[in-house]
Amino acid sequence: MMETCPAPEERRRRGRPRKPLLPPDSTRESGDPPRKAVWGDEDRLLTIDEVADLLRVRPKTIHYNKSQHPERVPPWIRLPGFRSPLWRLKDVRAWIEKGVAGGEAERAKNEEMRQEGLYPFPKKKRGRPTKLEALAAVKGGQAF
Repeated sequence: MMETCPAPEERRRRGRPRKPLLPPDSTRESGDPPRKAVWGDEDRLLTIDEVADLLRVRPKTIHYNKSQHPERVPPWIRLPGFRSPLWRLKDVRAWIEKGVAGGEAERAKNEEMRQEGLYPFPKKKRGRPTKLEALAAVKGGQAF
């Protein structure tokens, strides 16, 4: 007899089961639903999940960038007795506004360079030159 392949929900997964990013009916230990960050609460402290929601990235991205690329996340604070970092809503908001202003300035500079014919920049060749390029450079007396 030939067995059929089980339905996807019946298959056993290897390794640890994956947790959903945000459970549909997530509640805190107190039983209250999690509070969404509101832009009027300037002194409120945010957890990594709330900052990830505001920036629309996964919490793991925040963890990685915090350790490897700290300039890619808003400035955080660490309170005594807490293992995880916390963010002030006003700091996150200022960081976002700083990025918006920086992006607009960069866009204006690129547009100005494009009008002058300086943009896009010519790409530099990567890697080792080919034999023909090396031979041409030697014959031309150029050192590369």
